[in-house]
Amino acid sequence: MAGLRPDFIVLTHIHWDHFHGPSLRKMDRTTPILVPHDHYERITKDLRTLKFTDVRELKHGHRVRLADDLHITSFQFFPFTDSAVVLEAGDVTLLNANDSKFVGLPLSQILRRHPKIDFLFRSHSSANDRLCYEIIDGAPVAADDLGRYSEAFCRFVRKVNPRYAIPFASNHCHLHRDVIHFNESVQTPVKVAEHFAAFKATHAEVQTELQIMVSGDSWSAEQGFEIAQQDYFENREAHLARYAEEMAPKLEETYRKEASAVLNMTLVQNKLKLFSDALPWFVRRRFRSQPVALVLTAGDRREVLSFDVSNGTVKPLEHFDDVTHPLQFQTSLEIFQHALRMRLLSHLTISKRVRYRVTQKTAGLMSLLGYCFQFYEYELFPLRGLFRWRLVDSYLRRWREVVLYARLSFDLMRGYKPAELELRYLD
Repeated sequence: MAGLRPDFIVLTHIHWDHFHGPSLRKMDRTTPILVPHDHYERITKDLRTLKFTDVRELKHGHRVRLADDLHITSFQFFPFTDSAVVLEAGDVTLLNANDSKFVGLPLSQILRRHPKIDFLFRSHSSANDRLCYEIIDGAPVAADDLGRYSEAFCRFVRKVNPRYAIPFASNHCHLHRDVIHFNESVQTPVKVAEHFAAFKATHAEVQTELQIMVSGDSWSAEQGFEIAQQDYFENREAHLARYAEEMAPKLEETYRKEASAVLNMTLVQNKLKLFSDALPWFVRRRFRSQPVALVLTAGDRREVLSFDVSNGTVKPLEHFDDVTHPLQFQTSLEIFQHALRMRLLSHLTISKRVRYRVTQKTAGLMSLLGYCFQFYEYELFPLRGLFRWRLVDSYLRRWREVVLYARLSFDLMRGYKPAELELRYLD
């Protein structure tokens, strides 16, 4: 990356696997950075903290000229905003859907504006909290349905009808000893390609060509695809083992840092009090009789705190067990305090470095807590954040999304599960 000198950097959303501070610090601070114009200014503020001097916000659906024969249009989606971008380079059009899950009218808007897509880039694996749950009193949590991600990829391709589809933004791996087993739950581009081949065989209208690309691969109008020979996915375990060995010094440094972490009780109390105070009273009431046990590890040591979400108080716990505290938030002390400082608690599930140990009865309460972290960190809580012109302006442009949410609410009341609605809306 040291030799990379981009003309522009595009950040689709604030998740740390897309907005990565250590990577951005390697870039020239005068590089123009293009970000979605959202209901909040968090991305822009954080980039200015990193000393970037040219941050440009892209309004939803507004086409922006970057150079001769080069235009970009950002399309935002989801309350905790993700975005897609369309790049028009000469007579070639690229849709980078990234992690965004456009369906319904919002997707139709993109396709009406850009009916001829040459390249589609879309993610195909998990970045959610489903695998972070451990049910104390019930059957094990079901493994993530990898086939559903592939099926959603295929149906999205059918809707967009591009020349080429590239499985994208999901080629991650887990190396930390606490989460290395989660590599089994990562969907690979090869599996997506196999699913797509079967899908295409039964859907004659799909003429798209799927191409697996990794870092260093390229395409040009003159040369077409230039794909290096590799066996990263066929021999994935061997490559992961070699990569873990290569990164062993950094991993050991991480283990030492996490083991030496010291509890900063003032930090934890102050930050969680701010969080609690931002919640609406009717949300706080839900936690009035059920404190959250924060189980924070530092090597062989463990700090256990009781967090009363209803009033924001935090105190040490001398004793806890699954019966007295069936709502447990378990993670590394170092990571927890870092996430508090950076207002990134809702992002822990992407890395799987958090464990929700709950009962069947308290699982819904933990899910609510996760949504509260997101609403707080995306500045939708306190509720006065809803009454800003910036938010009104954003959703006036995104009115199709509001219509989609109305339909979604209706379908949920009819008994449909959220996981199946994405596929239903892509039919």
